[in-house]
Amino acid sequence: MKTKIFIYSVCISIVLILQTTLLEHITIWDIKPNLLVVFTISVALLRGNPEGAVIGLITGVALDMSIGKLIGFNGLMCMYVGIIAGLLNKKIFRENFFIVLVFTFGFSVVYEFITYFIYNFSAGNSAWLFAIKNVILPVSIYNSIACLFIHLPGVRINRRIERTNNISRKY
Repeated sequence: MKTKIFIYSVCISIVLILQTTLLEHITIWDIKPNLLVVFTISVALLRGNPEGAVIGLITGVALDMSIGKLIGFNGLMCMYVGIIAGLLNKKIFRENFFIVLVFTFGFSVVYEFITYFIYNFSAGNSAWLFAIKNVILPVSIYNSIACLFIHLPGVRINRRIERTNNISRKY
């Protein structure tokens, strides 16, 4: 358990640092991926519902603390993404990269759509077609590409965690 907490803490720190520093300079058409949401989806698909929810809440609050406008909004959104993605854990082959790519794209579209709705539509900006074409779909595609770089180490870390759990269960 302590090893899992340490591994998740290190991973979240690395992803948060990458999100707030390096990716600020690596943008395509002024769009950057949301690595913390991608990390949440990857953990939820690999580890299941409870861990996906907890990691989603932690990564969302970390995102809120670093760049968020509404404290707690990204925490709740990432937690819900972790719960829903974690529900699919038993039903899919979770180490297949194509499946993770498709689910990352789908969850990113929903996440970005709700985020756009809360931030912009409530302020009176209702340019839905512009948002879908120029923000939501490009961010979702970028997240899907980024998931390949996050999910591969995630699979290795998941195997290590499962080996550690199996060794500790022998007693």
